[in-house]
Amino acid sequence: MQSTKFENLLRSLVKSFEYSFGGSWRRKSFLFLSLLVGYFVGINIRSLIFDQSLQRSYEVLILVAIIELLIRIRSLCLKSQKGLMVTFCFDNLRIGFVYAVVLEAFKLGS
Repeated sequence: MQSTKFENLLRSLVKSFEYSFGGSWRRKSFLFLSLLVGYFVGINIRSLIFDQSLQRSYEVLILVAIIELLIRIRSLCLKSQKGLMVTFCFDNLRIGFVYAVVLEAFKLGS
């Protein structure tokens, strides 16, 4: 096969899935716990911010800043070659956080 960009993309996706679904139970449980911690932090930060009497635009700005901070930390870990475990951990943390915020938005009907 030729080494095209699409072929390289597929290989990297397959490696990511193999890393996520294969391996030891410690790695799987750590990744699952990071997803749940992201959800827990998202629910608590959202309720803490929304219970204050701030305007909605400032509240959303704070939540977006937290998500962007997680993205920056992930990119720094990726550049420093600390491994895929830390990168996937920050990804799961961010996914859990965003899921919590979106779920609360659906609950509120907005």
